[in-house]
Amino acid sequence: AAEVRTLINVEDGATAGGGFSPDAQGNLVSGTNAGDSFTGTDAEHNILFGLDAGTAITTADGCVFIGKNAGEVNTTRSNLVSIGANSGTKVNNAYGFTALGDSAGQNHQTGQYATYIGKSAGKQLTGSATDNTIIGGEGHYNASSGNYNVSIGKQAMSLASNASSCTAVGTNALQTSSQGGSGGNNNTALGFEAAKNLDSGSNTLTLGYNAQPSST
Repeated sequence: AAEVRTLINVEDGATAGGGFSPDAQGNLVSGTNAGDSFTGTDAEHNILFGLDAGTAITTADGCVFIGKNAGEVNTTRSNLVSIGANSGTKVNNAYGFTALGDSAGQNHQTGQYATYIGKSAGKQLTGSATDNTIIGGEGHYNASSGNYNVSIGKQAMSLASNASSCTAVGTNALQTSSQGGSGGNNNTALGFEAAKNLDSGSNTLTLGYNAQPSST
């Protein structure tokens, strides 16, 4: 592994005001173990700040990993973004991955086109979960799988298990969709706590403040 790169220079107690100096490949790196596995000159234009940020990168280019353990297992996939402590810690070879927030997308691995924004957004989604857009604190927090979902709002779909092709907009919208481990697919809920208690029901449309389908 290449030597640890720390590129913030402070001398004689002075405050650093000169910014950063990239290495020869345009990488900006600071933090214990950050970027310490680069393969020769192959990794280029990465920004890695924090303990173990991007520590496994060998040849990936253009990644932005900021925060303790951010993007710590990615090796070769380029242009990934994880900003926040423990964000995207297990992401590897996931094209189009973006995570912003403490523990956002923490357990995501290989699924493509995933976007997680907010504290613990999509924290438990693993494996090949793909095409999910999760925006809001603890949105889709508990789900371990599921594809093609859009969750916008605090704890939207937060207790879902494996629902797919759902759209939840609003605090606690579709909160328990598929919580029991089956069903809960192809649902749309718009509004504060809309379809909050829907579990196994599928193919529903729920609109309005605290609106609930007749059957869960």
